[in-house]
Amino acid sequence: MKGVILAAGYGTRFLPVTKTLPKEMFPLVTRPVIEFIVEEFIESGINDILIVTSRRKKVIEDYFDQNIKFDNFTKEKKIIESINKRNSLLNKANIVFTRQKSMKGTAQAIYLSRSFVADDSFIVAYPDDLFICDQPLSKQLINAYEKSNKNVLSLVEIPKEEVSRYGIVEFEKNNKTGVLKVTGMVEKPKVENAPSNLMSAGRYLFKSEIFDVIKTLSKKWNYKEELTQTSAIRVLTDENKVIGHIVDGKRLDIGQPLGYIKAFTQFALNNSSYKEEYLKYLQELVHR
Repeated sequence: MKGVILAAGYGTRFLPVTKTLPKEMFPLVTRPVIEFIVEEFIESGINDILIVTSRRKKVIEDYFDQNIKFDNFTKEKKIIESINKRNSLLNKANIVFTRQKSMKGTAQAIYLSRSFVADDSFIVAYPDDLFICDQPLSKQLINAYEKSNKNVLSLVEIPKEEVSRYGIVEFEKNNKTGVLKVTGMVEKPKVENAPSNLMSAGRYLFKSEIFDVIKTLSKKWNYKEELTQTSAIRVLTDENKVIGHIVDGKRLDIGQPLGYIKAFTQFALNNSSYKEEYLKYLQELVHR
């Protein structure tokens, strides 16, 4: 099993700051968003990781490059502990990079990983979504895949009034096994037309067969629109090759400013070094 992180997007919701700082590098206290995905992969047994970037994103490569001189610059214990944790991750992972030179959609970004993935199955992660789970979400998907030998989508139940913001799946549930067979997907449907209230979240386990699907779709593509992974998933659902796994945990939406603020607050309150003072500060703000 391999891991692919799609980090080539423009980050338009966070402009103008994303002109110079990729949203994948936004801090959650002292660690960037993307590091938590690398950690999720490693804790799920995935050590070979490809990060798809684009121009303006070299800072991501720099972050995952060990710099002994820089790492030894400080003597502060808390900072040293954070640096050592990052270096421990790097020592466990084989992280490589490729660049998406033209922004032609998420399917193209996935296709760029074909030589890295080869014939393996792999998990695609979008940095817009982080998950707080007792068992890492990628491991949950691997378990579902090992039982079914099918492509697996991570699913999150959302309020009906929010379905028009996300990709919503249509499914059939096997009452004996509990398996959710995904039969279709609709991008941002109207509330009255939504087939369910299960959104497709930011983790996808694909078999290598998806590369042939994307290649076939690209031959029919009119180049006026982006070629998205949703189109490829629809082909696979038509062939009864996709199941859904409802996430056992909490999703954090870091793809928009308010969601990022909420996520930062949650991580700060989960950090024993800052929790007490930060909570006191928040309470003071609320009661002004």
